[in-house]
Amino acid sequence: MANRIFIRRLSTGLAQQSGTSILLLHNGQPRTPFYTRKSLNLVWRNYGFPEFAGKRLTDAYWYGSRLLRKCVSDCENHKSIEETINEYISGIEVSLTSLTPEFKPVTCQAGYLFDSPSIESRIEEVIRQGTDTLILVSLYPFNLPHLTRPMFTVTNSVINKKTTTLNTFEPDPNLRVALNSPVSFKLMTLDSLGTHESIIQYWAERLRGKLENFDSVLFAVSLPMRNRKKYTSMVAETAKRIMYVLYESYPRAVPWRVGFYAPWHQFWPPVSTNTISERIKDLRKNDRTKTLVVPLGEFFPNFDTQTILPSLIEKHENTRLLPPESLDQALVHSFAEVIKTSLLQKVAQEQKIPKVKTEATMTEALL
Repeated sequence: MANRIFIRRLSTGLAQQSGTSILLLHNGQPRTPFYTRKSLNLVWRNYGFPEFAGKRLTDAYWYGSRLLRKCVSDCENHKSIEETINEYISGIEVSLTSLTPEFKPVTCQAGYLFDSPSIESRIEEVIRQGTDTLILVSLYPFNLPHLTRPMFTVTNSVINKKTTTLNTFEPDPNLRVALNSPVSFKLMTLDSLGTHESIIQYWAERLRGKLENFDSVLFAVSLPMRNRKKYTSMVAETAKRIMYVLYESYPRAVPWRVGFYAPWHQFWPPVSTNTISERIKDLRKNDRTKTLVVPLGEFFPNFDTQTILPSLIEKHENTRLLPPESLDQALVHSFAEVIKTSLLQKVAQEQKIPKVKTEATMTEALL
């Protein structure tokens, strides 16, 4: 808090909006053939493909994949990802205002990499209006370099262009001062939300209410083309933690596996022996005949949960998908808990008091 007070004393005295600003980051999802192909070109670029090669890949994939075209046609029957996220925004604001009144007013917005409103415009708006704290939150459960890194590259670029740090002996890169403006704020970044204890508890509760008719669980996650080792380890550890929490109160042990699949924007099959089909076969060999498939890598309904995963599991008897809900109040509360914990931990660090027991440290103590 001392740094914040010091910054405010440097201001010109002009009006500045206080409180906490939360910016939810997502790539967005196309809903027409034109924007689907445009999005694919951008994904190839994020993977490092030259532009000409990306366009050729997009053309080949679009015309050659009936499933990709079905993703686009199916989305007409569902809400857009923007509509879904907007429903979460108001819930997060209300929940955080109740949980952390000392940080209000709390405002929550969303910015998109491939859609509007853009991430750039949202950050510029927050800086123009002023805030005490700006929290950038990736809405992807796990870090996927081709999806999450480009979002934070954009946020860093805008913030470095519009703000600077204090010229002190040890400048704090997260203490930002707007150029030619009295606005100053603390910057926080949250990613890999799927590994936070509140989200672990959320998944365990969802499973607890559904397992009565199943004898096994398959956690389904997409498999990126690169940087797989750290990602797959994080996913496996997260699945283990979910089942650990479940076992504490559930009356019977439930075998589980992690299975990988190619998401909608990848035309190549997952190069892995741990595909969804292989993992289901493995469960069947172990006399497990009813499997609940959990899309651990997705918080919201999208092409993968609406079309890709149903097409993969329909080939297997007694296998059902546990799809994301368009608005899940339990997930709203879990998001708010993650943000609250991060805010309180930041305050504790600023005040130089002993580190509070965060969700992550408490979980590590249990494992």
